[in-house]
Amino acid sequence: MFTWANSERANIPVEWVQPALVSSSSALTNSPDILVDSSDRTVIAYAITLNENRGIYLVQSTDVGETWSEPIRVFDAVAANWDMVDRPKLAVTEDGKLHILFTKYSLLGNQQPIGAYYSQSADGGTTWTDPEVISEQPVQWNEIVASGNTLHRFWQETNSTAVRTFHQVSSDAGNTWNPAESIPTEAAVISKPAITMDGTGKIYLLQMVKESTQTLQEWDWENERWQLSETRKLGIPTPESQVSLASGITPGGKLYAVLQFEDPLEQGVETNLLNISRSLEMTEAVVPSLAAISTPSAQLPATTPPQLLLATPTQVSPLAGIPDTPAPINKNVVGLILISSIAFLILLFLLPGRSKKPRGTKPAKKVE
Repeated sequence: MFTWANSERANIPVEWVQPALVSSSSALTNSPDILVDSSDRTVIAYAITLNENRGIYLVQSTDVGETWSEPIRVFDAVAANWDMVDRPKLAVTEDGKLHILFTKYSLLGNQQPIGAYYSQSADGGTTWTDPEVISEQPVQWNEIVASGNTLHRFWQETNSTAVRTFHQVSSDAGNTWNPAESIPTEAAVISKPAITMDGTGKIYLLQMVKESTQTLQEWDWENERWQLSETRKLGIPTPESQVSLASGITPGGKLYAVLQFEDPLEQGVETNLLNISRSLEMTEAVVPSLAAISTPSAQLPATTPPQLLLATPTQVSPLAGIPDTPAPINKNVVGLILISSIAFLILLFLLPGRSKKPRGTKPAKKVE
């Protein structure tokens, strides 16, 4: 379902429009991700996780969700012989390319992630490159963000001993990528990260770790490397709580983090939310300029443009003008045909009359 509201009044429930159904070819959709480009085109990617139509799909709207395009299949999990696919993440670079991450799952035993993949589209989502393997480890989380033509992709791998968060950068809109590096923390990571970007294009990564107590870490991407810029210890009543994390930055440069702690109870789950914020030292904000995404259409095969031949007066004669009246010879032919037709009709009318008795005459009397 899709709905929207003015961001300045989004805290008022009645400001949200009536939710509308987004087109889908299955009821087993999952993990929608959304972006809006500079032309106010809304793009949503989602997964059909299981069964015969499983894959990654894309829909677009140019009228703020009133109507949606037919779904385009970004990735066909049936043809690729994948058991399950999920968690698409979208980004768009300044050159108009769409970029997407998604996760492969195995159904042996239970649903387990077994790899992360990347693909891109240069024609607004109509065609996509073959999926590129990012990781073939159990990937529990992934994310991709863009600033100009610079792309950052993230993923988190889990093994029996540790959780590691990896990062990779492309400065040419996804054509080439630097080697992947992990966020260099020695503490035990106990949450999925939250990625956000300020108005200058600077990237921030927040995650929860467990040292002597639960601690919120803030990492900044500066000078082509990650720097731990802020830590905050949190007095959580239940240290074993399951933690979820989200973050965002206001135009004025205030970084917010919202943490959700879930504790199982005998009947249900107890959930607590914690809000943390701090001011950032930002330079003059630059409004991100997302390139307009073209409307998906059938891709025509590439052809060699034909050479234009410039005609000279000796090569090509001008077309003769069509006369308004027939030429004299045409008049004679038309006249002869007309006279012949009239004579034929007269003869056709008169000849049968000769065999009939004249009108108005009486039969002769018989003389005895």
